[in-house]
Amino acid sequence: MRGDPHKSAGITIIELVVVVSLLAIISAVAALVLRGPLQAYADTSRRAELTDQADTALRRIGRDLRSALPNSIRVISGATTYLEFFPVRTAGRYRAEGTGTADPLSFNATDTTFNILGTPSSAPGQVIQANDILVVRNDASAATDVRANAYTYNQSGAGFNCTVANGANCNTATITGAPAATADPNEFKLTFGSRQFNFDTTAGRGFGSPGNRFYVVTQPVTYVCAPSNVLDASGNSPGTLKRVTNYGVTLAQPTPAGGDLVAGNVSACTIGYSANVSGYTGLVVLKLSLTRGNETVSLYHEVHVNNAP
Repeated sequence: MRGDPHKSAGITIIELVVVVSLLAIISAVAALVLRGPLQAYADTSRRAELTDQADTALRRIGRDLRSALPNSIRVISGATTYLEFFPVRTAGRYRAEGTGTADPLSFNATDTTFNILGTPSSAPGQVIQANDILVVRNDASAATDVRANAYTYNQSGAGFNCTVANGANCNTATITGAPAATADPNEFKLTFGSRQFNFDTTAGRGFGSPGNRFYVVTQPVTYVCAPSNVLDASGNSPGTLKRVTNYGVTLAQPTPAGGDLVAGNVSACTIGYSANVSGYTGLVVLKLSLTRGNETVSLYHEVHVNNAP
């Protein structure tokens, strides 16, 4: 027996409503079941990203500090923290004794040349160039101590005058050209603006490095940490950590603006420095907190620095 040809195949409205209702129930249950794992994944990803960002920033500062000119680190603490130092381009040992072509660095009078013992570095970023700053024995960084302080470069003031060749207490000079080969294949001659390094007016002579070391620097660098615990509507901190360069050399520690962003979302920042915790070893303590999405990650890092002059 055949069916009624006037009846069409399909689903009724009641069946459609039932199916939609069932799908809604299944979706709601699935959302409840998956919400926790998805939120946990998002939280874990955010924590990992914040941790990586903070760790990268601290490691970058640590890498810079390990190449800092001995005794050049100085810190201004406050709502905004400023960490300044001279990054070393390269270093070596000067000839302390000799005659003729074996040109030593003189401390009994002004001098313009000395022989470098060994071959200067030719690695990228370490090549000695004209207008680099030559430093022999750096003992201080505070504006209140002008003895053998590289921050007196090309300046004058009470107790020092680094604009003249035999100015008292000056330990810097301007390099005038790249090192030149000498008759000895293991020595190169370095030429610089006339200077009697670390001239002591009482002793009537200058003083060198205990290890006959010299350093070559260019300009100081400042890390500026400006944290903020006032979060925006998304729970993010607007605080920043920046690296500032090319602002010149000043005896008093500056508070430069601008710079390249090292880390964002900085909600807290602490930098401490102890000049000599063990002999000629300094210690920099760094604490950095980043906040994003109302969640905070805090990291602690210590950097030991060489302060042997």
